[in-house]
Amino acid sequence: MSTQQIPTDTYRTKEWHEEARCGIKNIVKILDLPHSVKEAAIQIINEHSKHIAHTNCFVGTVCASATIIATRIHRDDVAEKILSKDAAYAASESIGESTDRVTKEDVETHIRYIQSELSLTVPVETPTEFLSRLTNRLDMSQQSEKAAKRLIEEIEDQGHHSGRSPSGVAGAAVYIAAKETGTRKKQNQADIAEVVDISEVTLRKTRDYIRNEVDVKSTINK
Repeated sequence: MSTQQIPTDTYRTKEWHEEARCGIKNIVKILDLPHSVKEAAIQIINEHSKHIAHTNCFVGTVCASATIIATRIHRDDVAEKILSKDAAYAASESIGESTDRVTKEDVETHIRYIQSELSLTVPVETPTEFLSRLTNRLDMSQQSEKAAKRLIEEIEDQGHHSGRSPSGVAGAAVYIAAKETGTRKKQNQADIAEVVDISEVTLRKTRDYIRNEVDVKSTINK
């Protein structure tokens, strides 16, 4: 079954549930996620299987989706990039599916489906919260981190982050702060875009938007 799409008539079977639970446990182990995420993901799988009437997904896709939702709900300090990309790979590895069967795009689509189906309220992450996830991954200096934090606080206070990706705003703030504090070589455009999981074009556009809306130098030097 691992390499086959889930048949409607066997979706609720004990065998499928066991495979899904094992898949989640292995994803959690591979990505070193906490026990609370594992339990929440399994609960999501159990509820999901009660409501669903039809699916075109692979088991790995469902497992990866449930794990990512659980992590977001618990606000575990794991970068979205790790989850969105590596969870799909981990799901494939955990239950023996070909890695091309569990794609990031399918996982993201199924995440939205599960959230809608179960009426799950997933906390919306703010740029400030996302910044804390970037700090260690980008090896930011204290000076650069403080500058980025001041920028983000000003952006949030003025509501300029509304309708924009929290990760994109945080990444652009880090990019601006790195340049203003002279640490741009350490936090260059390519590295930030990769960690935040956005294109360099999007990063530059968000940077330009922030510079147009916020007095950068005044904010950083408060």
